[in-house]
Amino acid sequence: SLGNSSAILARGGNVFGDATGGLGQGSRGGRVELNGYAGVTNSASIDASGGHDRAALGASQNIGGLAGYIYLQNTSGLLANSGALAVNGGDGLRRGGNAGTAMFYGPVPAQATNSRSFTANGGNAYPAVGGSVGGNGGILWFNVDQVLSQTGAISFQGGTGQTPGYDGYAFY
Repeated sequence: SLGNSSAILARGGNVFGDATGGLGQGSRGGRVELNGYAGVTNSASIDASGGHDRAALGASQNIGGLAGYIYLQNTSGLLANSGALAVNGGDGLRRGGNAGTAMFYGPVPAQATNSRSFTANGGNAYPAVGGSVGGNGGILWFNVDQVLSQTGAISFQGGTGQTPGYDGYAFY
């Protein structure tokens, strides 16, 4: 079995307010996979969110970074998560980054429990900027034989903008 009790930060990099040159944007979040054979447990926070673009309008592309993904995978036994999971899109003045995916995966007879928050919100864009678009919400996917319990808060809203992003979803 595999267990993780240390926080994992795989966020994308940010563009700050003093950026110049017009080419930067928030970086993509990382990809985190915990793969086990006879059980996977995670008790720490994992963040694979996209980076923010906080530069002045026109000083960068003003686009938030796309989120990465978090996969908890197992060949048999229990997938148990009690750590906060985040795959949010980054914020940008013109465009918010799209959120990512967190997946609990295991073939029969894998089972899953989640007792902590999961956020896959799209990044926010500034509504006062003409044509700004919020990032789309992400996905929580329980692709297992049986979900024993899901008690953690879930959020997968689209980001704000002159045109808001679409909400994401969860499926079991």
